[in-house]
Amino acid sequence: MAEIEQKERIAATNTMLDNEKIRNDQEMQRLKTGQYFAILSVFTIASLLTYIAYLGAPQAAAAATSIAIVGVVAAFVSGNIKKKNH
Repeated sequence: MAEIEQKERIAATNTMLDNEKIRNDQEMQRLKTGQYFAILSVFTIASLLTYIAYLGAPQAAAAATSIAIVGVVAAFVSGNIKKKNH
């Protein structure tokens, strides 16, 4: 009887550990995907704003660049704050 309970307890513990590993792997994949999209969006915005400056509106491009940089920084900072709170 005790052996059966011990085997069930070990099986339950192994299942919990496996589930936790799967959750951690999924979270890491989600974070990597978010980083890829962030880099892609930064390059896209930088390219677009460089083109706007090339067309003859450097002040507008500079203002938009400042806003974009502040937005990206705010997104990363708020993400780090949320991670620390959880």
